[in-house]
Amino acid sequence: MSATEQHPKLRMTPSSPARTRAEQIADAIAKDITQGRLKPNQKLSEAELAAHFQVSRGPVRDALDLLERNMLVTIKPRSYTIVNQLTVRELEQVFEFRKHVLGLAAKFAARNHTEDDLGQLMTGLKKLTGELGSKKGSLSRQAFPASQMWDTIIDASHSPVVRQACLHFTGGNIWSRAVEQKISRAKIPAYQEKRIKLWREIVDSIGEADETTALGAGEAIVENNWQFLSDTFRHYFPE
Repeated sequence: MSATEQHPKLRMTPSSPARTRAEQIADAIAKDITQGRLKPNQKLSEAELAAHFQVSRGPVRDALDLLERNMLVTIKPRSYTIVNQLTVRELEQVFEFRKHVLGLAAKFAARNHTEDDLGQLMTGLKKLTGELGSKKGSLSRQAFPASQMWDTIIDASHSPVVRQACLHFTGGNIWSRAVEQKISRAKIPAYQEKRIKLWREIVDSIGEADETTALGAGEAIVENNWQFLSDTFRHYFPE
C-alpha cells in the first residue's frame, strides 16, 4: 500500500503565502512523520507525493531535500526516500551543529556586511519582532520571518564557505511547525521575549562590526530554540 493510501490525512498545511510550495509540502510531511502517520523506514515516492499534492516533481524533490537536511528522511539517489528513525539525542546533535554554523554566519556578517545588508536586516527585524510580539501570532507565522532573517545574515556574510556550510543546516524552523500542537502554551511568552532580545542583539552587533557578540548571539538563538523544543520532542521521539 502506498504512503498516500495508508495515510489519507496527509494534507497541505495552512501557511504564509510567501512560503514556497516545497516548504509547505515539507511542513505537511514533517507533521505526519512526527505524529506517526508516516512510520520509520517507510518508503516515500516522489511520483506519489507529486500526485497527492497536485504539483510537479520539482517541489516534491525540494521538499524532500529540506526534510533530509533536518534528518527526517534519507534520500537514496535514483531510488527512493525513506523515513528516518530519530532519537532526541540525534536531534540535539543537529541543533548543536546548526548553532555553530549559524553563529559563524553571524560573525562573518559582522565582518563583511554592507550598508544595504544592514538595511535589510533592520527591515527583517522589524517584521520579525512584530510577529513575536503579537499575541495572535502563531509559531508557524513567526517561523517564516525568522528563516528570512537567517537568509539575510548568510547573504551578509559574503562568504562562499559559510553559504555552502549553511545549505546543510538551515531550515530548522520546520521543527517548530511540525510539533506546534504539543508545545506548552505557558512556555511561549518567555521564549518569545528572549528571542526578541537575541535578534536585536545580533542585528546591533552586526551593525557595530562586533564579531564576538554576533557569534555568541547567533549561537544563543539556536540554543534557545533547542531549549524550547526539546521537551516537546520527547513526546514524539525516543531518547
